[in-house]
Amino acid sequence: MLRSFQRSCFLGKRNFATSISRDLAYDVVIIGGGVAGVTLACALASSPAVSRRRIALVEAMDLTGVKSWEPKQDNYSNRVVSLTPGTMNFFSKIGVKSHMLLDRTHGYRDMKVWDGVTGARIHLDSALLNTNGQQQTIAYMVENVNVQSAALKRIEECREQGVHIDIFQKTKVAEINRESETSHDGIDLKDWPTIHLDDGKTLKARLLVGADGINSPVRDFAGIESLGWDYDAQGVVATLKLDPERPESSLTAWQRFLPTGPIAMLPLAEGYASMVWSTYPGIAKALKTIPTSDFCTMVNAAFRMSHVDLSYLYKQITRGKNHDIQGEIKSGYTGCRVSIYTC
Repeated sequence: MLRSFQRSCFLGKRNFATSISRDLAYDVVIIGGGVAGVTLACALASSPAVSRRRIALVEAMDLTGVKSWEPKQDNYSNRVVSLTPGTMNFFSKIGVKSHMLLDRTHGYRDMKVWDGVTGARIHLDSALLNTNGQQQTIAYMVENVNVQSAALKRIEECREQGVHIDIFQKTKVAEINRESETSHDGIDLKDWPTIHLDDGKTLKARLLVGADGINSPVRDFAGIESLGWDYDAQGVVATLKLDPERPESSLTAWQRFLPTGPIAMLPLAEGYASMVWSTYPGIAKALKTIPTSDFCTMVNAAFRMSHVDLSYLYKQITRGKNHDIQGEIKSGYTGCRVSIYTC
């Protein structure tokens, strides 16, 4: 079924999109110019089966600065992504990796994960997969902007090679619908989605792809339901400088599961690490307002101290604020532990 679908969409003898107005219709329209959207555009533009087709990428933000991004030493973005070796190989295949700044792409070989209450733990060591004397990498930490910038440069390279791919930036999708209409030569376009942009432009898509995040107009148009619920948790993200006297930290990813939520730290280049700490909203708010030195102390404590001691620290950083941290901690224990502690 998949092969038949691909053939009907892209490999038919007649190219419908080229038989109507070229400033109107595309074989593929991608909504969203984030990491997923731009890399998909690169994959399509690099595919011999699709590169002759007309492709459009729509993004609400201005991508000019992203494309021309140049990193600054000791300055990392909090928005990062973890890429597997398989993904990096795919990026190499579609021409993205050659445009990435690899000195800002950091691989790690160890991962240590443990429970903050029981102490149960797992250790993932890529040395166990050592083949032919070559060390394996579990994953690579990369800034999102590094991937986006490389993909945009690859798209420009594809355009210079004759691939028709247009980027509509600084414009949002106002509406997506199906309009019964035909082109000037009588081709029926009623099954082609019509994308109305807020700058007045209207696009037709043989295939419409949504890479547009949580509030996706493409998903709404397709009638795809989204079910979810509030976890009563927030994530605090930060870029941290690691202790230079602990060189193993630059090759190891750490994650500890606490009663209030997990905390993870993944190494970046130049001795930095990306941290995300998921916890109750009251604690998260307090963590974002305390001095930098206190924040570092809390991060170290979250990886080392007992959950009882951490409960005490939570009360210290929220003292004088309207957060019932003790109540939040009790609530977290009610559903998942046998006993409730107090201190």
